[in-house]
Amino acid sequence: MMKVYHAVRNVIWIVFTGIVAALFFCILGALWCMTVVGIPFGMQAFKFARLAFLPYGKQVHLRFREHPCANVVWSLLGGFLVAFFIFFSGLLSCLTLVGIPSGLRAMKFALLAFAPFGAVIEAQDSAA
Repeated sequence: MMKVYHAVRNVIWIVFTGIVAALFFCILGALWCMTVVGIPFGMQAFKFARLAFLPYGKQVHLRFREHPCANVVWSLLGGFLVAFFIFFSGLLSCLTLVGIPSGLRAMKFALLAFAPFGAVIEAQDSAA
């Protein structure tokens, strides 16, 4: 039953926010991967593009303290823009009753988009 629930929420997320957020992360990742120094940043962006497309059914643990320098560089060179877009789309989603869960998810995802290094993505336990 939880898989159906997550699938429905993922479809709503994709329509309101997921496609554009994943596209932004893919563009940012491609730009980062153009340099050798930026490849770790690009790979992180691609990892979060996959998460941005289908976030329900996954749990993210933020560990900002593990990589503070990388998070600062990320946020200054593109992460702030992506986080602002996701936050703004979450605000717009919260204007409708159906979009409130997607909007709240976008608010959480904006924090992740601002400082992604050190974050661990796990599959959510279906028994919970």
